Amino acid sequence: MSTKQIVLSIVVAALVVIGGSLAWHFISPLFIDIEVSEALPEEFVIAPTAAPSLAPLPAISTSPAALPTAIPQPIATATPTPVVAPIASGPQLTHAGDLERIDYNVEGTFQIIENDGSSLLRIEDLDITNGPDLFWVFSNSNQSFGNNDFEVIAPLRANQGSYNVPIPAHINPDDYRYVLIHCKRYSHTFAGGAL
Repeated sequence: MSTKQIVLSIVVAALVVIGGSLAWHFISPLFIDIEVSEALPEEFVIAPTAAPSLAPLPAISTSPAALPTAIPQPIATATPTPVVAPIASGPQLTHAGDLERIDYNVEGTFQIIENDGSSLLRIEDLDITNGPDLFWVFSNSNQSFGNNDFEVIAPLRANQGSYNVPIPAHINPDDYRYVLIHCKRYSHTFAGGAL
């Protein structure tokens, strides 16, 4: 073997190793599923509300003997006291919806629950194709966009299952219209839901 053939063999082998590594890096997330099954933290569990029970009304007699014989006189009334509704305390559901396809099929739902100044994005029954560099983001657009048109919440921990994503304190979900699964590396939106 000549020196030229040896150098060419080394270059080809290096290209195959580098090309194979890059191909695996970019393609493997499409075939690898990560599943998480996480319970909702106790401080974000919303207590079910019981329907108010109504006492039965007393029976009203329509017989002539039961009807009043005198004309009732008006009763003096006091100034009504304003009733102030109590401020809700404990966890509050502020947003909820279905995750919908943008460029990839998706199943699952999301909820945003607030409690005592903290917010949580709850993901339920997620099932989507995995990908590289995926993040949960808030945005005012549900399409692919430039890297400055969204607010990152957190990296996607799993592409299947149910789990919790704490929302950073400086992010207000009410400032946005969508929650999305977004690939930052390629500025490509996989799926999302309207807030």
